[in-house]
Amino acid sequence: RYTDVLQRAWPLFVEAKKANSERVPSNRSPKNRPHKDKLLRFRDCAVINWVISEMEKTDNKQFDAVRGVFQEDELVFEDSGIHLKSHIQIAVRNPACIVGFFRPA
Repeated sequence: RYTDVLQRAWPLFVEAKKANSERVPSNRSPKNRPHKDKLLRFRDCAVINWVISEMEKTDNKQFDAVRGVFQEDELVFEDSGIHLKSHIQIAVRNPACIVGFFRPA
């Protein structure tokens, strides 16, 4: 829903970092597992957190959770849209949203 917002916010994020003499984070591969997909998503996380912070200040929006879809690794077969390690990550920003949890056996 907000990917277009992230795209438009990217230059503003870079500008804000430079104005504060801060480094723009990079996504990276783990040192022990070089991978074409940059699995350590420091830049993605920083931009999402910055955009949420800005939207909370200017639009008075609250975000209890953030969901992201990640398609990683090779395609499962030729001309497929499915990757071997596709997954969804959910980051709960408001602990009050967690009413319970379970550990699969």
